[in-house]
Amino acid sequence: MFLLPEESKIQLINKRKERDIVIASEFLLAYKIANIYKNTIIIGIPNIISKAEIKKIDIFRHAENVFVIQDRHTMLHNSKNLISTLINKFGEENIKLGVSYKNCEIPENLKSYLNQKELKEKIIA
Repeated sequence: MFLLPEESKIQLINKRKERDIVIASEFLLAYKIANIYKNTIIIGIPNIISKAEIKKIDIFRHAENVFVIQDRHTMLHNSKNLISTLINKFGEENIKLGVSYKNCEIPENLKSYLNQKELKEKIIA
């Protein structure tokens, strides 16, 4: 599932190149981030990902910053497969990891980055 903000609505997408993407292991967390940060591409992805599923994000292969946000359960039990697959696809230097410890909480490092990004976009506009 790809959640892409388009003005005041969120739509599913097929193709788009972006510099930054957020991959969330929980679909509710992906939706929450997409609701708050309207100009960010969010990908909700399963904890254990197949090769067929990972191919779906090939359209984002040029992403410079890939924020991987996982819930506590995924981080403790299932993160190795997801993280290693994403490192192989995007490169270790491009992966930024965050953990949502409770109730789909958005990690502070992601909040800070996205808030600064939105501020820069407002200044440029």
